[in-house]
Amino acid sequence: MNAKLDKLVDRGDRMLVELAKAVFITQREVSVSLMQRHLRIGYRHALNIMAQLEQAGIVTELNADNVRTLTAEYVRVDNVTRGPP
Repeated sequence: MNAKLDKLVDRGDRMLVELAKAVFITQREVSVSLMQRHLRIGYRHALNIMAQLEQAGIVTELNADNVRTLTAEYVRVDNVTRGPP
């Protein structure tokens, strides 16, 4: 977990945040509903985790088309995930 994210994340959510990052990297898609389905958590909880990921710079803000993406350092390239551990 990167240092900025480590300061933002609640203790109980550390594992969920890491799992959410892994889901987004493998699925190449970022959304609250994707997080809900894969982690089996409620909307409000997923939204809070998404806000933490956004503040840490792991996912982008919603753009004009209401789409979020992973920031460049977390994009999966040729089965290798770049970015801070």
